[in-house]
Amino acid sequence: MNMRGLEEFKEFYRKKFYPLLCEIEKVRKEAASNSIKKILLTLSLFGALFCFLFLYSYKLEETPPWYYLLYAATTGGCVTVIHTIVNRNFATFRRRYDDEVIGGIVRFIEPKLKYSPAEFIPFKSFKASRLFEERVDRYTGCSLIYGLVGNTVISFSQVHAEREEVDVERDKDGNTHTRTYWVTVFRGTFFVADFNKHFNSQVILKPRNGRIVKNIFFRSSKDILLEDPEFNSLFKVYATDPVEAR
Repeated sequence: MNMRGLEEFKEFYRKKFYPLLCEIEKVRKEAASNSIKKILLTLSLFGALFCFLFLYSYKLEETPPWYYLLYAATTGGCVTVIHTIVNRNFATFRRRYDDEVIGGIVRFIEPKLKYSPAEFIPFKSFKASRLFEERVDRYTGCSLIYGLVGNTVISFSQVHAEREEVDVERDKDGNTHTRTYWVTVFRGTFFVADFNKHFNSQVILKPRNGRIVKNIFFRSSKDILLEDPEFNSLFKVYATDPVEAR
C-alpha cells in the first residue's frame, strides 16, 4: 500500500494540482461567459415572441383557450433552451473537473483506486449487507471510488435509498384523498470491502456509536465481544455463530 502523506500532498498541490486548477478555472470562466451570451440572446428572441403574442391578442375579439397554451409553450421552450445551453457549455468543464481534479486526488492518495462520477454501489450489494431490512423502492447514487488498497478490494460511493409511502385520507364530505411521499431509508457514503476471511455464519459489524437500524437479523443474533478492546470500543459485532466470529 502506497498511501501518501501530508507533505507529499503539499508538493503535489504546488507543482501539479494548482496549475491544473488554474487551467480548469479558465475553462469554467469561458463556459460561463459563453452561457451568458447565449442566454441573453435566447431571452431576447423568446421575449420578442412573447410580446408579439401578447400584442396580437388585443386584435382578437376573444382570446381562445389554446392561445394561453402558446404562452405556456413559449415559457417552457425558453426554460428548456436555457437549460440545454448551460449543460452543453459546462459539459467540458464538468468532465475535466471529475476526471482530472477529483480523479487526480483519488489517484494521488492511492494509485490503484479509480473514480467514476456517474456510478455507485449496486443495489444488490446494498441489500446483501443486511444493514437495512426496510423496503426500498427507489435507489440512486453517484461518485463511485473503487480498486485495491494493499491487498484489499474496496468500493464506496454516495447512495440514497428511499421507500414510497401512501397516505389515504377522507375529508368531511367523505371524499378520498391520496398523498404519495418518499421516506429516506439511508442517505450517505456506503462502503464495501473484501474482509479477506471466509465465514460460514453471518457476521455484521456496526459502528458502536452509530444509529441502530431495525433489522430482524439483530434479533436472532448476539452482540459479542472480541479479544481486541480497541476494536470493541469502535464496533458492535453481531453473529449467528459467536465462536466463529471470534
